[in-house]
Amino acid sequence: MAPVMLPESATISACTPRVQGQARGSGRQNGRPASAAAQRALSAREQALDVFEIEPPFTPVRLKARYKALVKLHHPDAHGGDKVAEEKLKIINQAYATLKASYFS
Repeated sequence: MAPVMLPESATISACTPRVQGQARGSGRQNGRPASAAAQRALSAREQALDVFEIEPPFTPVRLKARYKALVKLHHPDAHGGDKVAEEKLKIINQAYATLKASYFS
């Protein structure tokens, strides 16, 4: 498996497995509160990970496979043009773009 290259803005805590019961995105780094910009970036990444239900480290191939599975599951054409499915698809697309930019750009 190829190593995952993270942008410099990525934090170590976002890339390491959580201890059971530890909250994600606690907003603290080295005992200090994270900056507002870092907290927003972490929040977007954490929300995207929750949408995809995957934990780092992962490969671009695994991310794309999960994306395709979610699109197939929630595509509006598969649900007769359902507005809820349409909104879920928008969220999935936004989460995919966030994760792809955060981990593989």
